[in-house]
Amino acid sequence: MGSSLGGLISHYIGIKYQDVFSKSGIFSPSYWFNDSVYDFTYNTGKLNNMNLYIMGGSNESSGLVDEMMAMTDTLLAAGFQNDEMALKVVPGGQHNEALWRQEFGEAYEWLFLQNSSGIEIYSSDTDIHIKVINRQISIHGDQIENDTFRLELFSLSGQRVLTAQITKGENVRLPSMQQGIYLARLSNDGFVTSRKIFIK
Repeated sequence: MGSSLGGLISHYIGIKYQDVFSKSGIFSPSYWFNDSVYDFTYNTGKLNNMNLYIMGGSNESSGLVDEMMAMTDTLLAAGFQNDEMALKVVPGGQHNEALWRQEFGEAYEWLFLQNSSGIEIYSSDTDIHIKVINRQISIHGDQIENDTFRLELFSLSGQRVLTAQITKGENVRLPSMQQGIYLARLSNDGFVTSRKIFIK
């Protein structure tokens, strides 16, 4: 993940070494610095699974937005699919660290959470809250009765690290080695919902 010339480098490295990298965060890319990057991208093509998040502000250089859009067109022509790319233009965004810091979280979530291999994220209208306090998981919600749910915990790589049964008002203690961002999934008789949680 890089910004400005670093964004150009992140794009180049991601495309060239698709056997090594599967994700690339590209902020305010300086595609103007060497426009051969378009030919390079097209001629290299899609070789492996690769997700690219391209972001820039509308108040950066006059051609930035057009350059980013041209690159997404090039990526499509090179064999990449729409769901493998994200293009975000931030209204009023300027070419500075404040913009890149502001947008980092969303880019990270798109690259590492929404598209994590082996993880499916489900939403539900049921008001269920998953809380982690003192390394213990509990579930809360007005619509939850005393049903028992299957709780599964997945790492960002898609590895299931915990399976347990949980009921409203009860706690499930987490193994001591788990920390960071995980996906918690609850299921019960055809009902499935999942939430991102942070364990510290």
